[in-house]
Amino acid sequence: NVKWTSSDGAIASVDKNGLVAALSAGKVLITAVAGDAYTECEIIIDAGKANFNFSSAIAYYYGDVYDFGTKNFVLQMFESTINFDEKGNLSGEGFIINFSLNLDTDEQKISNGTYKLSETGESLSFFPGSFSTSSNEYGSYLGQLKDNTLSILTIKAGELKIEKNEENYEITFSVTGERGFLRP
Repeated sequence: NVKWTSSDGAIASVDKNGLVAALSAGKVLITAVAGDAYTECEIIIDAGKANFNFSSAIAYYYGDVYDFGTKNFVLQMFESTINFDEKGNLSGEGFIINFSLNLDTDEQKISNGTYKLSETGESLSFFPGSFSTSSNEYGSYLGQLKDNTLSILTIKAGELKIEKNEENYEITFSVTGERGFLRP
């Protein structure tokens, strides 16, 4: 009988057969114990990194929908292989990113600035991603649409920088997240 343990279950888990599953970036010590014998193995998990080129975007203005005294927008960016209609329905295959933005402005436009994640709705911030039991996504997330199913990675940390140059917006972001669910 071998007993397997992980020093940090938030970084990596290990099952009864010794199969290790990476869950987040960091270092973890996996230990196997059988009677008086044991062995340890340190595992370093690097965060995955990806670069995207979103060729189109749409912004929805929701006013003070969260009742924080801020103006709320949803900014969605799409790869060129994703299509969307006026009702927000998606088709095709590729990646989409959704930011739920909070601004302190009387104008119905997205402001230049650096947005940081906030659960309490400060100005120039975005909400982290979360889900309801009805399988709807909320807040900020990265999604992959494939075979009419949207796989979700909720955004849990990071920042977003928006700069408007003449008629174009330059948007850069660095975010981390956690896996969510599949929605048909």
